[in-house]
Amino acid sequence: RQMCIRDSTYDFRAKFTLQKIFDLSESTRRTKIVCTIGPSCWSTENLIKMLEAGMNVARLNFSHGDHKLHGETLDRLREAFRERKDLQCAVLLDTKGPEIRTGLLKDHKNIELKQGQILEITTCLLYTSDAADDLLCVDLG
Repeated sequence: RQMCIRDSTYDFRAKFTLQKIFDLSESTRRTKIVCTIGPSCWSTENLIKMLEAGMNVARLNFSHGDHKLHGETLDRLREAFRERKDLQCAVLLDTKGPEIRTGLLKDHKNIELKQGQILEITTCLLYTSDAADDLLCVDLG
């Protein structure tokens, strides 16, 4: 963005570059760097590089992967801390929110709900292909 100051143009990009942000000491920097840890960066070596580059929070996305995989990632992060005792960061466990998956709807059409309508919700898979307009099958697993 550019901003006019007394008939001159001030370019914020000249003052704030990514390299300058990384070069600031953590006590000077007023922003936190949150990194989502995935397959491309979850080796111990890469985690150390990310810590050295200024990572403040390691985010584990529980929408992908399983508990065993994320446990192994935490083990590698702990190993990185053992190798670089002078560095630290927080760990953010981003868990999945509530989710309801519907089964197949009658004729693959959406159900249009009307005020006052009674809608029966079932987990019985027998109803998935022949569900009526007032019946919705959900998959809880």
